[in-house]
Amino acid sequence: MSRGINAKMFINYMYPINFIGNVKRLPNTTFHLQRSNIPALSSSPITVPTGLNPIRATYDSLNYHELNWSFIVDEKLDNYMEIFDWMHGIAFPQDNDQFIGLSKDASDATLKSDIGLTILNSSKNPIASVTFYDTFPSFLGDLNFDTSANASTPLIAEVTFNYNYYSIERY
Repeated sequence: MSRGINAKMFINYMYPINFIGNVKRLPNTTFHLQRSNIPALSSSPITVPTGLNPIRATYDSLNYHELNWSFIVDEKLDNYMEIFDWMHGIAFPQDNDQFIGLSKDASDATLKSDIGLTILNSSKNPIASVTFYDTFPSFLGDLNFDTSANASTPLIAEVTFNYNYYSIERY
């Protein structure tokens, strides 16, 4: 009797260092991500009153938590300024050029963008893609300059995005 090798016995674990992010509306901007999350999902069950104890039914909606990125700021501040300008354009800008510079028609569809997060395996091959739909930045963190910092440590910025929903496609 031959003993075959069961493929399920060899499990490769996911490590949190293999991922790439991109923003559809910023195709020429590179974000060297240090951290990203696949945000949590939450919901609240519906409580249905009865003549006895109320019963809990399944939920009627999902809450999608925020997408958070930490990225290395490039030397010319290009990637930081893209988010900075985007936020100024969708908020209440100080002048029309900030708003007009965001898009030609300034519709809601151009003020938001889809964002992709590609998950890579240990061989750096894509295994899944997460797409966040109708995304916009809601927080851009501090840039902290520090003369006591190590000269080889790059400047890191934090950005938080809100979106309508996300999907995950496995390859």
